Amino acid sequence: MNGSLIGSMLVGVLLGFIAAGSLGAIIGLCAGILFQIANELESIRKQIKKRSE
Repeated sequence: MNGSLIGSMLVGVLLGFIAAGSLGAIIGLCAGILFQIANELESIRKQIKKRSE
């Protein structure tokens, strides 16, 4: 009983770490995509500005 309880707790902790890691990876990926989009928009805005001058 005690061993299985400790085992299930360890499994829960491991799953929590894996979930947190994948969540962090997803957030990082989203942030990277948003950063890329922001860079693209900035370069487009600069090109439009150059043409209008």
